Amino acid sequence: MYRVMCFVLCLASVLLASDVITSPIKAVANESTATVVPLVATSASIEEQVFSAINHFREEQHLSPLSMAKDLSSVARFHSQDMATRSYFDHISPDGNTMRKRVLGFGITNWNRLAENIAMNYGHNDPATVAVRGWLNSPAHRQNILDQDLTETGIGVAVDAKGRIYLTQLFARRK
Repeated sequence: MYRVMCFVLCLASVLLASDVITSPIKAVANESTATVVPLVATSASIEEQVFSAINHFREEQHLSPLSMAKDLSSVARFHSQDMATRSYFDHISPDGNTMRKRVLGFGITNWNRLAENIAMNYGHNDPATVAVRGWLNSPAHRQNILDQDLTETGIGVAVDAKGRIYLTQLFARRK
């Protein structure tokens, strides 16, 4: 089992590096009622499902859909991977790295407004739906999703060695 998990993590790292795997409130899914999630759901497919679900919800609310920003997705993936690697769940990393610092650290300076949603869940067959449902049930997360002044998004997913799925969604309005 250990070898299989190491193989999956190594494969995920290679895919992430090769770009194949493409305020402060937290959402955590209830682990006690969870079922085991198979590792067939890729980070990229979860990201796509979150993007689709968020835009579907925005359209139901008569808002324009968000556009996907690759640079924001890179920042979101970095934060999700950092949380998974260092076993924390927060908008601020253990060394004090905030959302704004991460965005600026990736050289993204042409924004007027930023927001961030994070989620972590474990053992669900549909981690994207669980995360989006959690965000929509949280007033602060829901506000970010429904903010008509935010026009772009980036989504990043990472899985830790225990199978916990970390999701980060960044929102921005460019200058």
